[in-house]
Amino acid sequence: MKELKIAASISAMPCFDSQREVIDVLHTDFTDVAAVVLSVQDINHGMINSIHELGLNIQFMPLFAAKKN
Repeated sequence: MKELKIAASISAMPCFDSQREVIDVLHTDFTDVAAVVLSVQDINHGMINSIHELGLNIQFMPLFAAKKN
């Protein structure tokens, strides 16, 4: 079985480390994604709604907010 990836926004990528492959959330179809990591700014700019509008029925996919200190 193919290992699922982490989809992350560019601004969230420096906020975490993963052994899984991390891909740009703007350049995926989410078919091989295990979780999504977005920055607070991305969330405030409607990125969650944009993902839901894809119609992939991924409402149960884990979504994490990353905040730089």
